[in-house]
Amino acid sequence: MKAVVFSICISTILANGVRAGMSTLSKEEINAIYTESWQILSRIHIDPTALDRAIGLYENVLKIAPGDRDIHWKLSEVTFKKAEILGNDEKSLVIYKKALDYANIAREKYPKSIGARFWVGCCSARIAEVLDGIRSLPLLNQAKTELRVAIKLEPDHRFATLANTILAAIYTKTPWPLKDIEKAEKFALVAVEKDPNLTLARVNLAHVFLEQGKYADAREQAFICLNLSEPTYVRDAKLYNWPEARRILVKIDQID
Repeated sequence: MKAVVFSICISTILANGVRAGMSTLSKEEINAIYTESWQILSRIHIDPTALDRAIGLYENVLKIAPGDRDIHWKLSEVTFKKAEILGNDEKSLVIYKKALDYANIAREKYPKSIGARFWVGCCSARIAEVLDGIRSLPLLNQAKTELRVAIKLEPDHRFATLANTILAAIYTKTPWPLKDIEKAEKFALVAVEKDPNLTLARVNLAHVFLEQGKYADAREQAFICLNLSEPTYVRDAKLYNWPEARRILVKIDQID
């Protein structure tokens, strides 16, 4: 209880600007803010203000402790999620680029940070998806490189698992010559093996099987996704992955 109260007090002080004159934060204070921000982010599917509050907390940390190892990739993460809610359009593209800027700063400062590498890769892949066409190719190549580096840095880290499933999506959805369903399947299977409750991994494996014409397998993965009682990221399951799993099932029914 003491830790929770401490976290709430610290973040409230920052949010209200009471400590605007501070020049430093202890690591304990920073971690308390990060803990509360993560708790706030876990509610974005039911609280539309959660993202802005989390962004505000991180921005305050950046002002007071700009040298913290994790602050720039964490800002990249929340900024990415802000863009994701808006959808893939020109308005969201501006925000995705801002998220990539934060991630690039993190990578430049800390090349061995898996968070930095993952979010450079993730942001690059999403911007490429929005841009589409020939302009997306350099970004897709950058995404693949950074995500592979993330996996190599810490193979069992949650970001490495997510990197596997995003690589699966890249190799599934991109046109020839980048498209490679065999590679996509390998990455997708690794992600599912490492985290069976990751709904994004299930959805992307379903897409791989759909591309291969393995409709029964695709249907199975979509059903597993929808029936996970304890998804790793509830917010992502409810906002994106469960709706996508339902769309996959509808598509399979239309094919059959």
